[in-house]
Amino acid sequence: MSTLDKIKAKRQAARESAAQSSPPPDTAARPPLNPLDLLRAKRGAVDPAGADLTQDEPTIPEAAPPRPAAPPPGTLQQYQDAIDAAQAAWQVHPALSEGRTEAKRKLLLQIMPFVEAYIADGAAYPNSVAVEAMILLLDTGDIERGLSLGLILAAQDCHIMPKRFQGKNLRHQVVRLTLDWAIAQLKAAQPAAPYLDQLLQAMDTEPGRWELNPILRGEAYALAAKHAAQAQDWPAGVDWCLKAQAANPKGAGVKTLLNQCLAAANNEGAPAQETAQP
Repeated sequence: MSTLDKIKAKRQAARESAAQSSPPPDTAARPPLNPLDLLRAKRGAVDPAGADLTQDEPTIPEAAPPRPAAPPPGTLQQYQDAIDAAQAAWQVHPALSEGRTEAKRKLLLQIMPFVEAYIADGAAYPNSVAVEAMILLLDTGDIERGLSLGLILAAQDCHIMPKRFQGKNLRHQVVRLTLDWAIAQLKAAQPAAPYLDQLLQAMDTEPGRWELNPILRGEAYALAAKHAAQAQDWPAGVDWCLKAQAANPKGAGVKTLLNQCLAAANNEGAPAQETAQP
């Protein structure tokens, strides 16, 4: 064998030796997964060999849960029956008496969990129990919860008032009951803020939905003017008087108050000659 042939043979032997000492590539097929392994891999988004299976998977946003269209069968009627029974029972107490007010507060303790769950669930179906709760809250002087509930129900636009309100719509009654409370506050020389302001803001932000008769709308603005005058906020008193006259040109009843507020606003710091009264 020539020297060149010996070199070639030596190189070939070295290649074969290196090939035998290197581990073969992992070309064996993976063993089939049993059903339990498949379930675990699916839940964990990781295959049994440790590969992350979620890197290329698109994220699918969760759909918002549907708003309940109706209460559980029988639930609404059960609460309404309890309201009817309580209303019949408290007739033995004179109107506006402490006994009747206390009976209303006890009824609220019964029905408010249902009403609060209705609001928390984002439900929007005609709910006579929620309407009765709003009336009771405002009737018993709980203006914070009563007005808040009233504005929510007004925005849902699917509720009707009980028959005893003779066809008045819910927005009309929210305004009427809130104004009754604000009148009592004025007589007691107490402010009506922030609740009267919240009501007026709702009325002015959505005038098309708060379709009130001119007398009631004018009364709301006039009452705001009286509260402003009581607080000696004369510019606000002027503004509310003008809005009352615009809403009810013939019967706003704020001409004298407007003149007082104008005079005081022009001479800021001087006390008003009279305190506005309802």
